Amino acid sequence: MTRLWSDDFVVTNPLNKFVPKQQVLGMVESGFLVITSYDRQIEYLRVYGDTAIAAGNETVVWGGKMPNAGKTEHLRFTGIWMKQGGRWQEVARHANIVPQQ
Repeated sequence: MTRLWSDDFVVTNPLNKFVPKQQVLGMVESGFLVITSYDRQIEYLRVYGDTAIAAGNETVVWGGKMPNAGKTEHLRFTGIWMKQGGRWQEVARHANIVPQQ
């Protein structure tokens, strides 16, 4: 993740928190943020020069110290990627939990 995310990466996460890269990495390192299963379906991908936008859905099973540990949840996401220093890095992400019907 440290190489995939730009140093100024930010995310609005499924817990409705706006967090920068270092905070997300800290949550992973502390064992708070654990994903035990993950599946992503990209439904939209557009490239505009050195910028790309990806959107779709994800199914995750949370672990660790997450308040929803052990639960399977479905998310909608949008990610913005930029080509920086000759490689693609994610600069921003939004993900929200899809309410159960």
